[in-house]
Amino acid sequence: MKKDVSTDVTEQQCYRSENYETQKTLLLRKKKKHTIKTQITISKTGKFLDISASYGGSVHDKAIIDKEKAIQQFPTETCQRFDSGYQDVKQENPSHFFQFNYA
Repeated sequence: MKKDVSTDVTEQQCYRSENYETQKTLLLRKKKKHTIKTQITISKTGKFLDISASYGGSVHDKAIIDKEKAIQQFPTETCQRFDSGYQDVKQENPSHFFQFNYA
């Protein structure tokens, strides 16, 4: 039976830092909020398989998956599901099986 996992980023709002450099990394400009992002991978049964380190809200989802090397943690035959924030992973990992949800 083929493994089936889903990966996505969740954002948590945080307080605005007094340090300007920290503010720049946490500010999510589109929503005008200071946030922290964490990438989570779960199995079809809802079991947590991977939880990334936390990143500032300005960091793109694709950058997180590249830095965490989350794709390489699973065998190539594993169906990995992503949303549109991860579009370039398929070209960079042709031997893996991906499915994208653009809803």
